[in-house]
Amino acid sequence: MGFAVYFIVFFAMGLAPPLRWGLRLLFVLGLMFLFGTTLIPATYDPDPGLGHDLLPVVVIRMYITVIAGIAVRAFFEAGVFGPLRPAVADGPFLAMFDAALLFGLGGWLGCLIFWVLALALQGSDGGLVLHALVAGVAATLAAVAPFLLRNRWSAAIIGAGLTIAALALDGGARYPDIILTRANGVLPDQARCMVFGADLTAPTARNDLMALTIPKGRDAPSAVMLLVESDNGPSLFRWSFRSRTFVTLPYDTKDRRFCTPIQSTLRVD
Repeated sequence: MGFAVYFIVFFAMGLAPPLRWGLRLLFVLGLMFLFGTTLIPATYDPDPGLGHDLLPVVVIRMYITVIAGIAVRAFFEAGVFGPLRPAVADGPFLAMFDAALLFGLGGWLGCLIFWVLALALQGSDGGLVLHALVAGVAATLAAVAPFLLRNRWSAAIIGAGLTIAALALDGGARYPDIILTRANGVLPDQARCMVFGADLTAPTARNDLMALTIPKGRDAPSAVMLLVESDNGPSLFRWSFRSRTFVTLPYDTKDRRFCTPIQSTLRVD
């Protein structure tokens, strides 16, 4: 019964709108999938939830069902089953919707570009000034795009530029506070310590914990680790950029310690 309802709903989503709108609906679903695979916790994060297990199955079934509805709609509009034309001209609405779709695509590309910049700039100096510079360049590109391209593709550059600018400002101004808040929220009131980078250095300044310049691990995109004492012994955690929190890591108490937990609240200047 549940599958029948699922099929009817998504088949109708492909069948009901005119073909040009149905194809754009397929593009929207594709964007949702791209954002989902980019933003949900990664598979290497312990306990990533049901996202990675259910997402491929749901997306494949949804796409097949919507495409089936679009295919039937295409037969109608081609006159195979009789003529079928929309009663209202929607040219201006299509243009605005296309611009919105390209803006969304640019937003996703902006996330990827920011990720590449974070890998390229890791460990470098600059701190908030560097983040502000990246944000300024991205915002400038977004501002001049309509004058350079003069077509609908400028919406994609605007979306990418604004996304990069927002992520850069957030990564410089708020990211250290987010990491520290999450770190202090793990097993509160217990002794803890945090290290980052290949040399396992303790962060001493906000610049050490900013999104673009913070070291990233080779096996996973984070080299920030948190060790917390508990009644059952020390517990090890790793910062997850996608989850924006600390996730558990296997830890053998016989192994050498990354650091010595000595305080219950972590702070940096």
